[in-house]
Amino acid sequence: MAGRKDQKSRNEKSTAEILNESRNVLYGDSSDMSTLMNNVLTLLNKMDIRLSSIEKNTGKNTSTLTQMNDKLTSITARVITAEKDIYDVKTRVSDLETNCQGTSNIFDEVKKKTDYLEKGFDKIKEDYLRLDTSRCRIAEDLIKVERENNDMKTKLTDIQCRAMKYNLIFTGLSEHRDENIEDKLRRFLYHEMKIDQRIEFSNVHRFGRRSENGKRPIVAKFVYFSDLEIVKKAGKHLKGTDYGVNEQFPPEIEQRRRRLYPIMKEERRKKQRRIQYPEFIELIQNYDILCFVETKTDDVDEINIPGYTVKMKNRCKYARVKSGGIILAYKSNLSEHIHPIETDSKYIFWFKIDKKMFHLCQDIIFGIVYIPPENSSYCIGDPFNEIEHELLMFSSDHSYICLLGDFNARTGEDLDFTEVTYDEFSGMFDLNDVSLNTLASSNINILRKSMDKKKNNFGNIFLHLCRANNLFMCNGRIGDDKDKGQFTCKNVSVVDYVIGSANFLTLLQNFSILETSKLFSDAHTPLSISMCTYENEKRNHFKKEMFTPTEEVKRWDIENLDTFIENIDKTHTDIILTELESVNIEDVNHNCVNNIVKRTCDILVDAAKTTFGTYMKCDKQNNVKMNTSKPWFDEDCKTARKKFKKSKRKLKLMMYSYDIVSHLADSQSANVLVFLMTDLHGGVEKVKTKLCICYTWSYNIKRLI
Repeated sequence: MAGRKDQKSRNEKSTAEILNESRNVLYGDSSDMSTLMNNVLTLLNKMDIRLSSIEKNTGKNTSTLTQMNDKLTSITARVITAEKDIYDVKTRVSDLETNCQGTSNIFDEVKKKTDYLEKGFDKIKEDYLRLDTSRCRIAEDLIKVERENNDMKTKLTDIQCRAMKYNLIFTGLSEHRDENIEDKLRRFLYHEMKIDQRIEFSNVHRFGRRSENGKRPIVAKFVYFSDLEIVKKAGKHLKGTDYGVNEQFPPEIEQRRRRLYPIMKEERRKKQRRIQYPEFIELIQNYDILCFVETKTDDVDEINIPGYTVKMKNRCKYARVKSGGIILAYKSNLSEHIHPIETDSKYIFWFKIDKKMFHLCQDIIFGIVYIPPENSSYCIGDPFNEIEHELLMFSSDHSYICLLGDFNARTGEDLDFTEVTYDEFSGMFDLNDVSLNTLASSNINILRKSMDKKKNNFGNIFLHLCRANNLFMCNGRIGDDKDKGQFTCKNVSVVDYVIGSANFLTLLQNFSILETSKLFSDAHTPLSISMCTYENEKRNHFKKEMFTPTEEVKRWDIENLDTFIENIDKTHTDIILTELESVNIEDVNHNCVNNIVKRTCDILVDAAKTTFGTYMKCDKQNNVKMNTSKPWFDEDCKTARKKFKKSKRKLKLMMYSYDIVSHLADSQSANVLVFLMTDLHGGVEKVKTKLCICYTWSYNIKRLI
């Protein structure tokens, strides 16, 4: 059994082993031939056995090889097919690469063109922005030119209206060659219009084209406006005839009048009155007191405003040429609190509001002012002097005074108070800038602003009036108009003011300039002021504190400088210096600094009191009068001082000249309507009062009704 296994193991040797054995047999060192031959024989047997085994296995693997051959053939065919496909793919890829290169070139060209177009677009965009900026600038210039053109047209129309103010047009008069038109017109006035007095003409002529009847209209320019009014009033004699008399207006005004004629006829048919217009009713019903100036009313006019009590101050009893005039209207339920005051001046209408309404110690005095334009035919006498003369009568007994209206004064931004750097009379009368201190304590600007930088002669006189009587302007100083000083007339000038004493200004809650309305004014802008007071109980709560006078140091005098230095307490000064030198910086706190500063100030104040003296100061607004004058300054001396100041003011006013005319102005001049409106809201803690000034249209006030 063991021999078989050895035999089998020998037979199962690998081919490599057999070859190694063959090599050893052939190239071995054995010298025995027989042994060598046996080895050769043995080797050959093994080889034979191996070849037999190989032949057997070869027969078995023939089918496998055939299958492998078929598979290899199939693979070869597939490989060939794949090679063809790969070739086709390569060809196509090459074509694609060629096409992609072409596409890339196209894209490059497109990119170049796109970049070029983008640059061009950016340039176009810049050009567009530049053109748009230029367009906006041109549009603004066009708007400005259009505005200026409209202003020029308005001014030209106004100039034409003023030039035609004295003109009347006569129609229906026959026309002949070489006729004397003025004589014909005089005969016409005498025979047809029943005018037997002589009418003075500046110029008379025909104008326009000949009509079918050959009668061109006649335009006559009158020398006196009173003559024109006589002819207009005599026009009633031409009713039912072929003749006509009309005022002359520029073409633009005539077109507007033609559009308004149907409305006027319809309103007349309905007996509609201007006072019933919703806009006007809405305006006046918001307020309690209304004041109108330059109403051009006389004693034969009757003004009725429903729910209001009306008081009038007319320029004269009756006049053919109407100008001036002031009206005060207030709600009927306020009749017991508002009292008109009769005076001689025709330029101001005084009235007072009862102190009980505002819970004050004195009544509030109001003056509604209208002063005609400088050098005009309406301005007769010295209006500012008349107003100041009456103002002095009230200022001696009242500390709450207000003047409001149209002063026709342009003041620029000049000071409306006297700026004093040194008062040579301070040692005699102990005078102080009480009014300025009152404004400062009420957080009211000392300096005012104004958009109108120009001045006129009336403006200088108006400023003298304010300075001499301690009156301050509200324009550009208080409320919504603070630091503005908006225009009040035709958006080019400031001629309408609200002025008052310092105590009155402390009562104001607001001051504003309203929007211009063509319904109420042809040129002027409404002004509005609001007043605020507290009821008695709340005032009495602070009465003790407010009425307590305080000790104040008199004005500094440079001549007493050496005396002031001598009166400084050297002992206390040395003590403070010693403490400052010995103090430790780390131990210094807020209280320590305050203590040193307070002691230093006390030393300086004590020295000032010793040098210059003291006086008792109280709040003038609360009407606590302290007699701080010298013993010799009695009532006679006070009266003499008033006369001296009045004479001094008159001397200054003599520097200004006025044109005095004997005839009255026409009724078509720019009328101004001022109204003062008060809105009283009842309440336990607060009473609010609104006052409004408004300037209105060029019509007589009686036409409103």
